[in-house]
Amino acid sequence: MIVSCVLRKSLAFGPEHVLWLGRQLAQFYPNAEFRPFSDVPLPIPHERLTEGLPTWWSKMEAYKRLPDDLVMMLDLDLVWMQPLPPLLKLADGEAYMQTSPRDIDKVWGAFLLSTPGFRRVVTEHFYSDPAGNMLACNGCDQRYYRDNFLALINPMNVAAPDAIISYKLHYLQQGFTDKTALVVFHGFPRPWQVQESWIPPLHPPTE
Repeated sequence: MIVSCVLRKSLAFGPEHVLWLGRQLAQFYPNAEFRPFSDVPLPIPHERLTEGLPTWWSKMEAYKRLPDDLVMMLDLDLVWMQPLPPLLKLADGEAYMQTSPRDIDKVWGAFLLSTPGFRRVVTEHFYSDPAGNMLACNGCDQRYYRDNFLALINPMNVAAPDAIISYKLHYLQQGFTDKTALVVFHGFPRPWQVQESWIPPLHPPTE
């Protein structure tokens, strides 16, 4: 399996956030290949973004360039607690995504476990009209997936209940369960802005 992420350097995100996520993956997925994409140099192996797609839309460039393998694409502001539980094997052309607990048809873009066939369908559709597709969903990738690929998406909420939780919707209301594997922050505060013992420091302590 390949684990990937996308960095478009900004005031909110920089190389240190890719390294922070990479350290978590090395702990919980030591056998996975970490392959980040970035528009700035990183001190670890990575691929450079070249198309200039805005924000999270650069994931489309990554999807197009990633090889025929199972890929877990992640946002940068996620905290791992443990590996995900075993999941049923996806048919080629399908993916796993988390959906909103309030609306199962509203997918969250922070986590995507995809097959090569799914990425081909998505990128073929997106690159048929990039500007039009971004405009049609008001720049929201969650709406883009919902409007175009919902039939191909398996909700993680059903496949592994309580494995992926929201910091604001779940943790602040009821805490963790023993099934919690991944905490999604989706916006502010970012995890490195929160003082919690279970959130790893943005910068590792010097030895």
